[in-house]
Amino acid sequence: MIKHLHIIFFLFLAACNSGGSNPENADRISCGHIPENFSSYHEAISVIEKSDFKYSDDVNTTRSSWIRGARFYSCSGNEGYFIIETDNGIYIHKNMPVHVWNAFKTADSFGRFYNAYIKNNYQLLLN
Repeated sequence: MIKHLHIIFFLFLAACNSGGSNPENADRISCGHIPENFSSYHEAISVIEKSDFKYSDDVNTTRSSWIRGARFYSCSGNEGYFIIETDNGIYIHKNMPVHVWNAFKTADSFGRFYNAYIKNNYQLLLN
């Protein structure tokens, strides 16, 4: 009887430690392992969206006539990746300060703020 309990106990431990804790987190990337450069925007978005960040946020952009979505991801809480979806495509900015993100979220016009303070700044350059 005790021998069977030991076998059941060890099987339980093996199941708990088999990496099956949470399949969703199996391919997550830690902030320290995000590459400095990417070969494509598709690769950059894929890596960023699969990474664990200290801070991530998004804003409802439905009041904009051409901005369809905006998200911010930060490892440090000070600066990070800004992903903006527009009628013309998806754009990624790197090393954007969190205070710029916070100002974007509260701007009277997302489009005017983006064009004045973010566009052509904080660019993510490809390899």
